[in-house]
Formats: sequence, C-alpha cells, structure tokens
Amino acid sequence: MTKVNAIVRYDNQRIEINAIDDMVVHTKRIVSIYNKYGDKHANSLEFYSDNSSIKTIEARIYDSAGNEIRKIKKNDFTDNSAVSGGTLYSDSRIKYYDYTPISYPYTIEFISEVRHNTTAFVPQWRPVTGYFLGIEHAEYKIENHSGIPLKIKKENIDNNQVVEVSENHFTDKFMVNSMILDGNDVESLPKSEGLEFKNSSVTFTYLVQQNGNYLQLKAQLDIENPLILPEDYKAFKAFYSRIVEKQAEQIVLTKV
Repeated sequence: MTKVNAIVRYDNQRIEINAIDDMVVHTKRIVSIYNKYGDKHANSLEFYSDNSSIKTIEARIYDSAGNEIRKIKKNDFTDNSAVSGGTLYSDSRIKYYDYTPISYPYTIEFISEVRHNTTAFVPQWRPVTGYFLGIEHAEYKIENHSGIPLKIKKENIDNNQVVEVSENHFTDKFMVNSMILDGNDVESLPKSEGLEFKNSSVTFTYLVQQNGNYLQLKAQLDIENPLILPEDYKAFKAFYSRIVEKQAEQIVLTKV
C-alpha cells in the first residue's frame, strides 16, 4: 500500500463571524503519527497578536492502543515570538507544544479557540499540507452571523475529493488506490467494517477491496455531534481504540 508518515483522522475548523471586529476560530484536529517524518504534521500551535487572543489551547497524546498518556494544558505550551529577531515592530507570537515521542505510532488531539478583533484575514483552508500525509476527514465551515458579504476564492476543489456541503462549508475524505506490482498476489485483506457510536452521532466506515491490479482503501469518519459527555468518555475511548486497531491491520502480499 501507499505509505504515509501521518494520517489526519479528524480536522474541523469552524470560523464564527459575529461582527466586523469579532471573529472566533474554533479548531479541533486529531492526527496519528507513524514515524519521525510525520511529527511535523502534529501542528500543535496557534498564532496570536495584539489583534487576537488565544482563549483555549490544549492537547492530548494517545498511544497505539488509544490510551491517553499525556494531557497538555495551556501553561504547558511554549510562548515565543513568531518572527525573526531582526523584525522590531511585529507583535506576532506563537504558542506551540513540541512533543518528543517515546514510541510510534501515537495520536495527538489538539483543540483551540482564538478570538480576533478583525475580519480582514479569514483563515485559509488547506486540508493537505504536505507529502505522505493521509486525510481521513477534514472540514471547514464559516458561520457568518454578521451580514458582511464574504469573498471566497476556491482552488483545486474539483480535482480532489472535496465535497462542498454549502457555499461556506467543505469536507474532504481519505481514499488510497495502490497498484499491485507484477510478481505479487494478495494473500489476505483486512475485513471491511462499519462502526457506530451512540445512535450514529459518530460513525466510522472502513472499506478495502481488490479491483483487478489495484487495491482500493477508503476510510471515512462522520461526526454529527462533536460533544462527548463525561459519562460517555469510557465508551468513546473503546470506540476510538477500535478505529486505531482497524487501521493498523495489515494487507499481506505474497510473491508468485
């Protein structure tokens, strides 16, 4: 199969525009990292300045079995200038967490909320940020409560698996097609499976099949309600652990 260094399990960016001087950016991202080359895709960081403030920033680290091994609070993030020392008049700063893994793979969940007092620059959406990066579910949504007309520029939408839910709401899902090289045959494939959590508030679909000389893999995570109540944490942990286990199953090829 095509190798990846990391897979974005879930990436949700919701921009809430309340007035010309009031914009809140909500971010939730879950990324599984498979090796040292995938560490850069964790993206556990936020920028801020005199025109913006970080209201919430936190992260959680999970091992390969889905067990939480570390919780990172706001005070655990490093705070630095976001520009070089030669720039004297910029107020841009960054909060980031640089995690040193004990072993691979691991999964990092990142949550942030940043408030801006200007709408001059609405965050852009780039679901794929590098090579050897898989995307399982990425979502971008603008909620415009201000009545201000928005100007949106869209590029590379038609050539990718991006679904335009509405004018300001987009999703992207993960699919891999890999050619079986001559001299190889498929001995076994993981079983396709659908998982459901709490009346389909969260569902996961995993499909893998052989089509001639190609292997086709599709993984899709749909979250209808992102709010997980405390009493459901244990059940959701088991549900998420099953997702991790499913995607760790191997495709076995044999020489012929």
